Amino acid sequence: MDGNRERPPATARMAAPALVAVDAPAGTDHVVFRFHGYGDYPELLALSGLTLAMVAVAPACVRRARRLCVRAASSLADSARLAPSNSR
Repeated sequence: MDGNRERPPATARMAAPALVAVDAPAGTDHVVFRFHGYGDYPELLALSGLTLAMVAVAPACVRRARRLCVRAASSLADSARLAPSNSR
């Protein structure tokens, strides 16, 4: 703040979403904010694409799993009904 190297840098605080503020003494002050961007956007894009693909495919997987369970249960019931009984 004000080019004063002896004073520690002012602590920035969030005044509102996307608005940064610092406390400055009364009077005319020169405040410079330096922004350093977040560099992991490609990874976040890949993760969001993977999540979207999983959400899109999940209903089909659930339907297939239910269909396979119903088939297995009905074939198990058929085999139990057709098996010879051992009772005398």
